[in-house]
Amino acid sequence: LEPLKLGTLAVTQDVSAEELEFTESFLNEFHEIVTKLSLERNIVIQGVQVINFCQRYSFIRDNEIAVFNIFYNGKSQFTKCEPLKNACSPGTLIHDVSVLLTEGMSA
Repeated sequence: LEPLKLGTLAVTQDVSAEELEFTESFLNEFHEIVTKLSLERNIVIQGVQVINFCQRYSFIRDNEIAVFNIFYNGKSQFTKCEPLKNACSPGTLIHDVSVLLTEGMSA
């Protein structure tokens, strides 16, 4: 009921990180880059939630969790990324993922 209180209802689809195949090629390319950068930093992509004009990535490392929304526009351009602070655990993973995503978005 929470989405109804906010006045919007987002249609989402949960996808396992291993099974990802996006309909948009730029999303597939981005995911490949983020996966590679994550592996280099011992970060695991736990899952991706597909939302209109947004990808919600969940990352884990050791006991830390970081969840980020990565936004893009209708021109297939990434616009920004931001952590869901209430879904992240304390620690350095948020910072590390933020740097990782910045590299991925600029590639």
